[in-house]
Amino acid sequence: MFVFVDRSHTFINPAALFTPAADGLRLDIAARRHRYTHTFENCYEDELWESSIVLAQLDLATETIIGQVTSYTPVYQHYHPNDDPAYVYIPENNSYYRKRSTGPEDPRLLRSGY
Repeated sequence: MFVFVDRSHTFINPAALFTPAADGLRLDIAARRHRYTHTFENCYEDELWESSIVLAQLDLATETIIGQVTSYTPVYQHYHPNDDPAYVYIPENNSYYRKRSTGPEDPRLLRSGY
């Protein structure tokens, strides 16, 4: 069992892969680092789903897989302001709404060359 630790984000849909290493096995763990924010100012409502893929590697010869993963590397994040959708007018309450997503879907780990 492993847990990613970062107080400002949630880690969802992890994927794990055991990989041969020089002194035994290595455990590669990928997950989607995720944060949701919601703002409403004047008559503009914004939902923002920020995501990135992170990767952690544990050397099973020296580390245990029971505990917390506190060191990880962001490996993929895509966001460009031009990708933002336009606000949609909601006449029922005279407001504007926009939902934005800034990242990839869930990670998949594959081993090649074996």
